[in-house]
Amino acid sequence: MTVIRRLPDHVINQIKAGEVVERPVSVVKELLENALDAGADDIVIELIDGGRQLIRISDNGCGMSAEDALLALERHATSKISQTDDLLELATFGFRGEALPSIAAVSDFSLKTRRNEDGTGTEIRVRGGECSGPLVCAMPAGTEICVRDLFEAIPARRKFLRSTATEFAHIHELLQAMALAYHKVGFRLNHNGREVFGVPSCATLMERFKAVLGSEASEYIQVSFEKGSFRLEGFVQKPDAARPVPRYFMTFVNGRMVKDRIVRNGVLSGYTGLVMKGLVPACVLFVSVDPHILDVNAHPNKTEIRFTDPALVQDLVTLALQSDLRRSTQNQMLSTLPTAETIVRVPAEMRRGEWSPFEMKQDNIGSRPLRQESFQNTVPRQETAGSALPRMQTRPASAAAPAQFTPQMFSDRAVTDESSADDNPLLNRNPDSVPHENSLRDAVYLGQFKNCYLLFQSADDLLVVDQHAYHERILFEELAVRIEGEQGLARQALLAPMMIPVPPSAAEVIREEEEHLRKLGFEIEVLNSGRSVALHSLPTQVDVSHAAELFDDVVARILAVRGFQQTDAHPLIRRAHRLGQEWLDAGIRPANLSRREVFHLHLATLACHSAVRSGDPLDAELVRRLLVRGEAVDFFAHCPHGRPVWRRWTAQDVAQWFSRI
Repeated sequence: MTVIRRLPDHVINQIKAGEVVERPVSVVKELLENALDAGADDIVIELIDGGRQLIRISDNGCGMSAEDALLALERHATSKISQTDDLLELATFGFRGEALPSIAAVSDFSLKTRRNEDGTGTEIRVRGGECSGPLVCAMPAGTEICVRDLFEAIPARRKFLRSTATEFAHIHELLQAMALAYHKVGFRLNHNGREVFGVPSCATLMERFKAVLGSEASEYIQVSFEKGSFRLEGFVQKPDAARPVPRYFMTFVNGRMVKDRIVRNGVLSGYTGLVMKGLVPACVLFVSVDPHILDVNAHPNKTEIRFTDPALVQDLVTLALQSDLRRSTQNQMLSTLPTAETIVRVPAEMRRGEWSPFEMKQDNIGSRPLRQESFQNTVPRQETAGSALPRMQTRPASAAAPAQFTPQMFSDRAVTDESSADDNPLLNRNPDSVPHENSLRDAVYLGQFKNCYLLFQSADDLLVVDQHAYHERILFEELAVRIEGEQGLARQALLAPMMIPVPPSAAEVIREEEEHLRKLGFEIEVLNSGRSVALHSLPTQVDVSHAAELFDDVVARILAVRGFQQTDAHPLIRRAHRLGQEWLDAGIRPANLSRREVFHLHLATLACHSAVRSGDPLDAELVRRLLVRGEAVDFFAHCPHGRPVWRRWTAQDVAQWFSRI
């Protein structure tokens, strides 16, 4: 007697059905896609008990003839493709011919369909694997499919279904996503006899987005990008509205809803520097690519896809988001943030006098003390007739407020010996050339709170600026421009080398990265058989007391990007492994980071270590210098690590705090 035997067809069908039908939402997804492939523009879904007792989907699509209806219930029978090459030009959801037979194998199944040109419809029923029909029936043009008692005959599968509420929630979420993707199609969802979701067909994507999300739509920015055969459009959440678990993270590729790590990584990379660690922005994005670079046949449920050039697609998604995200956030920032010109009325002939950044050559860095009286003597005491600019109140020169900063804290410390501040476009950009809203003319500097926040009044708004985050963003933007040059960042030579211990196992990597470290401002020499590094120079922005910590951060990041696998117990190795794991948890593969992206991560760390700290007192002159620097950067709504630079409250917000309205 043989041990190996052939399985009956009905058992084979039930086993194979498990690849396609996992739970009620799988059934709804397959039937919805069939309806859309049939050209339907009105789809109604009825559920009982979260889909376990009944799933009925009706559409007004093209329908089928009696012969096609019978063939549709046979495995691997489809109208979508006829040969393998058709997969390269696929423009439909279905193509395997497995959905209907798989669903029929695990339920009490019935199908009614009628073409518009036919006088009567066709009905077919499948129960226990036995097909009956076709029968003649009366019905409108389109298709109606009923799925009753899902997994009733397979208790082993049915026991893994969740509660009614859970199964219904999955279906509701799917329908919302499909409604967003196909705005010209009307959708209705009834559960236990009550309508719980319904949207009519809409003329535009924005109209449908607002209909589905309601008031939440205001938290999103519309994005649109096109390059070659690549196109992206949709909606992404404003950075300050990001949450640890986003309510929506829907991505579509060529109209198909997918869960693809390439697109997800591109979205997360697009938000680099805009959201804080641990927060994930929501999105509803539609990506269109050439079908020839896409493989949709990677998984039976068709939610996983593959790209022939995943790195290119990820970069394009990132580029698409960064363009619109930064422009939108920048415009919002400019509509409220005060500038140097809105705070201090500076005569044009004096802009390059006492208030201009000092000529910062290397030989006079730190040699010129701050002159608070220059600010006092220059600001007019009285407003001129007709001036819209308010008078700025400052402390008298004799006030006891500590001034711990020298002028170079807020002026250009990266000027080389061959260039002066007069030649630096970052510092001497004419404020009058920067467009600002007219409402900014009324901004007033109110003072500093807790030596951490700068307070302003702009028209009827109260603005609070995080001094550290703002200065950090300014430094980052300036450094990002300078590092593109051949010489990299300017360096300050140390009188005596600073010795920093490093693990011997990492010494060779550090040697290989010596040129890149030099571009960042570090001149190094590996000593003692690779057990220590001598720092001969540092970036000019860095205080010597922070040099060792900063260098360790940079080296740890280099090791993480290189995928350093040594298990040395050295703290630097542990830091590199921890950093690499954090990137992986965020959906970023270190090996995929470009050299430019890695440099920008280094610059973010350098800017953070060099910026004014929370708790440092700033007098009005230093605040003014900081705002002058802010005018020259292209983007300053968030620090490089994603922390917001500012917050705004309207007069109405403040009045509500005190129950005045």
